[in-house]
Amino acid sequence: MEMDLNNPTQLEPERIKAVIAALEAEAAEDRLSGYKPTPKQLEFHRAGADHRERLLCAGNQTGKTTAAAM
Repeated sequence: MEMDLNNPTQLEPERIKAVIAALEAEAAEDRLSGYKPTPKQLEFHRAGADHRERLLCAGNQTGKTTAAAM
């Protein structure tokens, strides 16, 4: 009997955990590969050409960590 992968009730718990882990890892990779800086982030990146140290100061959930990582 073949398993229907679209029906999660037919999957073993270990297989479900493995699939979730793989999807989470893929999502984390896509976040960086699809990075498109906002105008303020782009300004921050471009300032690095002339300034060794820069400050990225902004509100919560505005992309500071992602911009700094890139």
